Amino acid sequence: LGMLGVLTWQQSGIYRDEITFFSYIVAHNPKARGAHRSLGAALLRAGRLEEGYATTLTALRQRPDSAEAYAHLGYALLLMGRLDEAGVKLTRALEIDPINTQALDYLAKVRFTQKRYGEALALYQTLLKVLPEDAQTHLNLGSTLYHLGRPEEALASFEQALTLNPQLENARNNARQLRQDLNRRRF
Repeated sequence: LGMLGVLTWQQSGIYRDEITFFSYIVAHNPKARGAHRSLGAALLRAGRLEEGYATTLTALRQRPDSAEAYAHLGYALLLMGRLDEAGVKLTRALEIDPINTQALDYLAKVRFTQKRYGEALALYQTLLKVLPEDAQTHLNLGSTLYHLGRPEEALASFEQALTLNPQLENARNNARQLRQDLNRRRF
């Protein structure tokens, strides 16, 4: 029983965090199909963009039909400011899986950043068909509508975001500011 405890303690180190866990899997089973994708995503979340990108490329080589891997690559490129390349990868993810929520969200962010608000709007609307209760998407839709010169609709989106998540400070601030702006226009 004592030996089992020692072995369990030794093994527990690989569960310290998701990067350590998936690195262990990849090191011991380099062909583990989902491990590279999961490790890449964990590295991206940790801000280790180059490593996350490279690891996700390995995942894509293992599964060239993986919408998730394309979405993660697109996200990495978005974070690196390589918007055109991000758009290509995210579009490919959506060709494979048209309702991949990560790809829809990331591509909408790419298009918004590129000031292609009409495209961002269509993507956020599609995303809301899949995730109608997502407060962050309502907030992002509101920002997009605002940039398209549709303040009343933007306000409705900000208010919907707050209904879904009253703690969403950006939605609260945007709604407050927009109400003030609309009231000034009326008087």
